[in-house]
Amino acid sequence: MRKVTIMAIISLILLLSTSLMGTTLLNSVVEDTDVEVPEDVLGDSVDEYTIELANGRYKASWFEADPTTLSLIANFSQKDQAGKIFSKYECSNAINAGFYDTDDTPLGLFISDGTTLEGFRENKIMNGILSINSVDIPRISPDVPRDPLKIAVQTGPLLIHNASFITLNTSTDKHSRRMIAFTTGENRLYFVALYSPTSTFRGPLMVELHDLLVEFEDVSGIAIADAVNLDGGSASYFNSNGFALSEISPIGALFCNK
Repeated sequence: MRKVTIMAIISLILLLSTSLMGTTLLNSVVEDTDVEVPEDVLGDSVDEYTIELANGRYKASWFEADPTTLSLIANFSQKDQAGKIFSKYECSNAINAGFYDTDDTPLGLFISDGTTLEGFRENKIMNGILSINSVDIPRISPDVPRDPLKIAVQTGPLLIHNASFITLNTSTDKHSRRMIAFTTGENRLYFVALYSPTSTFRGPLMVELHDLLVEFEDVSGIAIADAVNLDGGSASYFNSNGFALSEISPIGALFCNK
């Protein structure tokens, strides 16, 4: 009887030791942040494309678009959820496009896949044209380019033109999530979302965009040549690198980056 008791105690000690060793090993794997993981094992991380601005009051998430594969998908009458469009067209990254009217038509020029859905309209606020021509050069300009266009959206206001910031005169301004398109001097096209980390439908005032974009350039190392505002707030959508900002109201159109 005594031998059985001693053996039971020894077995219990061995069991506890094994359990503690396993727990210690597990904790060391989970908590060891210095362990290098092979690049082919890592997925895309939003942290690589997200930065804090204005001492953490806002965040900026962005992606670079490929003009050769970027498509513009109209959603004015369909009113599909942006996430559904994202999945249907197998987008890698996506962002909403410009504004639309109460009759579900775009507020100005809209060209998708070379087809014009709406012509240009004179508008002091929608004073920017984001376009990609037939040889895949992206541009943001105050005028409609004269060469053949496969994609074009009239939106606004223009924020930067020829690397110079444009003074914004806004009689009504509110904190709202902002979506912005910009190009560089090398004709590279980027999309960026500016939002509050505590309430993602909120974001900067329009009058704050100057300082925020200056800071964005400094932190990201990307020099902006031209930039224009897209639809924002509740009718905005952004999805890139596993990070998504969903809409409340239907978006009018979606830029889908393959």
